[in-house]
Amino acid sequence: MTDYEKLEELLNSYSNLDIEIREIELKVRGSSLRGIELNGMPKGNNVSSPIENELIYVERLENEKIYLQIKKESVNNMLNLLDDFERNLIELRYFKKLQYKQISYELNISELYVGKKRKKALDKILPFAKKYNLI
Repeated sequence: MTDYEKLEELLNSYSNLDIEIREIELKVRGSSLRGIELNGMPKGNNVSSPIENELIYVERLENEKIYLQIKKESVNNMLNLLDDFERNLIELRYFKKLQYKQISYELNISELYVGKKRKKALDKILPFAKKYNLI
């Protein structure tokens, strides 16, 4: 997979980040609602318990949430390298999933120009994406 393909994959996945973050929040909330069943817990000096397992699970979810939030902020930061027109084009193409024809209509430009401006915008943000290990 080329760096451009990786960058496009990152941009295409951006719109799902909020959904993934929200799903993790729901899992954490659901985990705390389940409660811990004390019946059947091991007796004695065995420290591994359902409570510990649940806490480890919740901690893993929280770490995953933080990772996704940082990823989203990093993409937003990367997009600040673009001018308003380029950013709008990227958002229409990758976040709203519009085709070139739809973008050309929205921005009142030719489809050929959409392709050229998209490439120029990707060229601008690719070094950032590589430098900060987003791709």
